[in-house]
Amino acid sequence: MTDNDLIFDELFRTHLQNVYRICGAPIPDVLKTNICRSEVAREVRKPTDLITPVIDGLMTSYYEWAGAGVYEAGRNMGAMYRSERAVDAIHFGADLTTFYLRVDLRKGAELPAGAALRVNFVDPTHRALIVGRLAPDLASAELWATDPDSKSRKLGDIRLIKFDKILELGIPLADLGWKQREEAAFFVQLLDKDVELERHPDIGTLNMTVPDESFAAENWWV
Repeated sequence: MTDNDLIFDELFRTHLQNVYRICGAPIPDVLKTNICRSEVAREVRKPTDLITPVIDGLMTSYYEWAGAGVYEAGRNMGAMYRSERAVDAIHFGADLTTFYLRVDLRKGAELPAGAALRVNFVDPTHRALIVGRLAPDLASAELWATDPDSKSRKLGDIRLIKFDKILELGIPLADLGWKQREEAAFFVQLLDKDVELERHPDIGTLNMTVPDESFAAENWWV
């Protein structure tokens, strides 16, 4: 396994996905999963406390995201791999009513004009949050039900979202269909006109337990 394997893996799958797009055929889910199976550990910390950050697209305070889960993109990979990526880190967590997500971009990263973001929730329900265009005037994102056994349908618009120095958003747990104590899993894609540029994490999902009133007390020592 070299530092470049995941980059070549992603390019190969992207080319195959484009063939399906050109033919007007649905893209198989298998092409959304990495072929390379790296044993390199990802730098991931799960949420340890309830969070209720200010959604303003800015680092208002360090403490508003204290206790959130953190994924550092490409932390254990080589410098070339990290420099190819726009996403630097992902923070995630929830309070008793809302799931929160923050996406940090690498300093100096340039996004294509058609840059979009998709958050794919795969457990305990199938949902997709689609941010159509990453721009300072971003005002909403679309939430879709994406159950593989039925046709995708739009559930509504999410307006608790801002993009400035960072991307921050909040989604009601009820809209995600999440219940307290359930195990939730998701991954994030950076897209350019429906073509995947990056997937985070590269393999697998980011995981968390949907919190209840005792969540913070049970995790205070982590």
